[in-house]
Amino acid sequence: MDLVFEIGTEELPASFQKPAVEFMASEIALRFPGAVILATVLAAVSRSDLPAVPSTNALVFVMMALLLIVFPIYVNQVGIALASPLTVRVVLAAGPVLLFFLQLIEGRLASSPYSLAAAVFYAVFAIAAALARRHAIRSALPATRLMKRAIAGPHAS
Repeated sequence: MDLVFEIGTEELPASFQKPAVEFMASEIALRFPGAVILATVLAAVSRSDLPAVPSTNALVFVMMALLLIVFPIYVNQVGIALASPLTVRVVLAAGPVLLFFLQLIEGRLASSPYSLAAAVFYAVFAIAAALARRHAIRSALPATRLMKRAIAGPHAS
C-alpha cells in the first residue's frame, strides 16, 4: 500500500498532506456562509445612510451576488485544485505586478516606480521560494521511498 498522495506534480507523504487538506477544506467551506452572516450583522447595526435593498429587487440582488461573488470563488477553487502547486504560487506571486499594470491602463491612479519595484521584488522572491521548495521536496522524495521500502521489508510490493 502506497502512502503517498500526488498534488499536481509534487508528491508529499500522506501524513503531511491529509490533515492539511482536510483543515483547508473545512475553512473554505465556512468562508462564504460566514461572510454572509457577518455582512448581515454589520448591515443591521450600521448607521449608514445607504438604503436597504428593496424587497422587489431582492431576487436580482441575490442573482448578482451569486454571479459576481460565488461563481468567481468557485471557479478559483476549481482552478487551484486542477493546477500544480508551483503554477498556483507563480500566478499568486505575479498578481501584484499584473494589478499594477491594470491600474496603469485604467489611468485613474498615478504610477509609482516604488510600487512596481516592490511588486516585482515580491514576485521574484516568491517564485524563487516556490522553486526552492519544489526542489527540496523532489530531492527528499527518493530518500522517503527508500525508507518506506526498508520499513516494508524485502518481500513487500
